[in-house]
Amino acid sequence: MNILSQDRWVTLWRAAAASGDPLRWYQRLTAAYAEPHRRYHNQQHIAECLAELDDARSLTKEPDKVEWAL
Repeated sequence: MNILSQDRWVTLWRAAAASGDPLRWYQRLTAAYAEPHRRYHNQQHIAECLAELDDARSLTKEPDKVEWAL
């Protein structure tokens, strides 16, 4: 399981009307969560949190904001 797909990141980036290159930030984010000192808050943990969000998306008024927080 990976942190989040590149497509998911780009979709989130565009929904937020963020400026800049989303792929550059995707690469930085995935590299940061792959650092060896991240024993718990790593790619696996984020992927699990995103899966939980997907299951509960209808329960929040602003799911994109929740996803950004994750």
